[in-house]
Amino acid sequence: MQPLLLEDGNKDILTLPGYSPLVPEATYVLFLAKSEYGKSENQEYAWNIISMNHGKYNIDGKDPLEDVFSDAKQLKLQKSVIKKYGIDH
Repeated sequence: MQPLLLEDGNKDILTLPGYSPLVPEATYVLFLAKSEYGKSENQEYAWNIISMNHGKYNIDGKDPLEDVFSDAKQLKLQKSVIKKYGIDH
C-alpha cells in the first residue's frame, strides 16, 4: 500500500509531501511492514512501504522522480541496497 489517493478516474494522484509514487513497469526493492490499515474483507492485513521513500529503492533507473524526492541519506542507502542484494543498477 502506498500513501496516495487517486482521483478523477485515476488521472490525478494526491500523495503526502516528500513521497513519490511507484512507477508502473519500474523495478524496486521494497521494505514493508504489516498494517491493519488498508486491509479488505479477504485480507488479514495489508503491507505498507516503511518510512515513506526510505522504504523503496528504484533499481532500474525508470523512476525519474526518485532522485528528486531522495535526500543524501536515501541515495547512500540505495547504493547499499543494490550492493547487498546483488542487483546491477
